[in-house]
Amino acid sequence: MPRSARISRAVANRANTSAIAAIDKYFGQLTSLVIAGVTMTPAALKAVLQAELDTSKQVADTRALLRAQVHGASAAAKTAYELRASLRAFVLGSYGPKALAMLSDFRFAVPKPKGPRKVAAKLKGVIAAKATRAARHTMGKKQKRAIKGTQAAS
Repeated sequence: MPRSARISRAVANRANTSAIAAIDKYFGQLTSLVIAGVTMTPAALKAVLQAELDTSKQVADTRALLRAQVHGASAAAKTAYELRASLRAFVLGSYGPKALAMLSDFRFAVPKPKGPRKVAAKLKGVIAAKATRAARHTMGKKQKRAIKGTQAAS
């Protein structure tokens, strides 16, 4: 069907309902009609139109059911995510980051060891930040995104 001939489901449903009523009104007493070279009874005409109405309703009901199921799945996923986060905090708080087997069984990542950054790492970060700032000048957001600063050789 060409795009220009497509109509919305609501419009098609109203047209089919009207056509069924008109078939009853104008062609109910006829035994057959020739439509586009095909001989059909008024009942067969109505059956074709009613089939579209029925399948359209089934599609709408299925979409509504799918929408409700997706919403339910999203809510369940959010609840499960929050529970896993709380469970991870409980395991880490109760057994510590050294309980590698337990963390592995729950498929929780082992936390990285925390500690003070070394002076060399801090210095490297400061130099990189200054070089990036100097390289970017006063450009727009998209231009800035493409530029990275380079450190002077020391």
